[in-house]
Amino acid sequence: MTLQAMTTAEETVQDVETAAKPKAGPGKNFKPSEKHFQHLSKLTYLIVDDSSFSRKIIREALGLFGARRTLEAKDGVEALEILAKDHVDLILTDYEMPMITGVDLTYMIRRSKELHNPAVPIVMISSFTEKYRLQEAIAAGIEEYVVKPFAPDKLLCHVVRALGVAHPALLADS
Repeated sequence: MTLQAMTTAEETVQDVETAAKPKAGPGKNFKPSEKHFQHLSKLTYLIVDDSSFSRKIIREALGLFGARRTLEAKDGVEALEILAKDHVDLILTDYEMPMITGVDLTYMIRRSKELHNPAVPIVMISSFTEKYRLQEAIAAGIEEYVVKPFAPDKLLCHVVRALGVAHPALLADS
């Protein structure tokens, strides 16, 4: 194990969140407008989590800011099947899942030639706060990392930042 990979349980959520630098999009003090909500309501979201309870929490949080079309997968295999046939604007995936982890799923999506949009923005949602896990997820190609438990407004900010490059209309009022 390298020195970089060694972390302690005392690493704080703050360390993880400040390490995840958005690639583009609104800053920390972003306040969504009605236009943002209208735009977000037209998008398709894929929630990937082996816990049906976690999928429900994420779906309800997305619903609070107008998301109407959410697809769900209980694992990475099911997610890849959905991505092969459906257009998805944003993926929200758990870090730790059986068979295919969220990191592995991200690598597979980014390298795929069969999927509709291998550059789809990906938000990783996890209760893990170790810095090496965050670095691993960023290296795989995620846009944002959200720590569980999360407040819906915090998830909204991560979603908007993740969509910033792919959906410039979100930046118009920021």
